[in-house]
Amino acid sequence: IQNRINIFMFVMLALLIVPIVGVGYIIINEITYRLNEEGLARELNNINTKIRDAYKDLEVAGFLDNAGEVVKAQQRLLEKLRNYKFGKTGYLYILDRQSRVILHKDYQAGEPFNFDFVQQILKQNTGTLQYVYQEKTHFCVFLTSIQWNWLLVLTINKEEIFGDRASYVQFVLILCGFIFFSVLLLSSLLTKGTSKKIDTTLYYLKQFESGSFDVHIPIVSQDEIGTIQAGINAMIAKVAVANRSMLHEIEQRKHIE
Repeated sequence: IQNRINIFMFVMLALLIVPIVGVGYIIINEITYRLNEEGLARELNNINTKIRDAYKDLEVAGFLDNAGEVVKAQQRLLEKLRNYKFGKTGYLYILDRQSRVILHKDYQAGEPFNFDFVQQILKQNTGTLQYVYQEKTHFCVFLTSIQWNWLLVLTINKEEIFGDRASYVQFVLILCGFIFFSVLLLSSLLTKGTSKKIDTTLYYLKQFESGSFDVHIPIVSQDEIGTIQAGINAMIAKVAVANRSMLHEIEQRKHIE
């Protein structure tokens, strides 16, 4: 009985937990994706604001037609953005419309940065994209800065933005294990007392079967098993009375004979 109850509990927990985990996994993925998308877009807009401000300063000073001053302003701006970090793996890079590097942590300025995902970014001008770079999947938000026609890309390793999934799955597995073993323990405690009462009842019934008519099952509870034990005791008492009466009648007949 206990094994059947344990199997039943396991099946019920599996039927309940698997859909909950699946739905929760999808929800946390969607929430994580949206939050990071919004966070990256917000940061990229802040960077674009800095670029606009630098451009406006040049415009106010009347230096837009001075190539030397424009280059100096761009260099100062790029130096500020060079060590930009977002999270642990997020970083910023800037390309021109010919997919040449303006700023990148792995490439020198002027180097070509020709990848399929770059061509897709250049076509869209603004948006989000997932791509593979250096054998890792990245998620990025990008836009075009119209002042100098730069393509700004803020990218982050996908493993980082979805790192909470592993924590979620681990938490759910630990919780499920705790619930399952708690249910098993509770089931064992509940069935242990019942099993003991049944074993006690069977022990006295075997004694009665072997010819001991004076047995009496001790009743320790008033539940259903206690009621059955009381009924068995009453039956044994009646059988014992009938047996004694039959033995007495046999002795009398022998005496008469």
